[in-house]
Amino acid sequence: MSFQIYLVSPSDGIVLPNPAIGDIRRLETSAINRDTRGGEHKAYHSSDWGTIETHVYDWALLTGDEKDDLEDFFADNGGKQVHIVDHNGDEWDGIFITDTLDIRVLSGDDCSYSASIEFIGEPTP
Repeated sequence: MSFQIYLVSPSDGIVLPNPAIGDIRRLETSAINRDTRGGEHKAYHSSDWGTIETHVYDWALLTGDEKDDLEDFFADNGGKQVHIVDHNGDEWDGIFITDTLDIRVLSGDDCSYSASIEFIGEPTP
């Protein structure tokens, strides 16, 4: 299984190796917090408010070509809705929330790179 990112069809996207083990999924929920006049803390939450799931993907040991493909795709499509088929086979529609792509050189000869992106999306059936 590979990690795919594309706009409409796989022909306008990129294929990357699987992210490093331990990719992160953060869940954020909304609540209103208030203190009563008596000093008691109250939190109000509704299931209608939804939960935001943020995915953080980290890649290590990207080749120069994979790094270039990711940089080009990110530069051309930042802010656009993308479709991701992740390394688990799950499919997501959403956007990158990373302002700038963080690319790091892992070896002195510029042969391997690491990258990290954050993504917010919804699962697709």
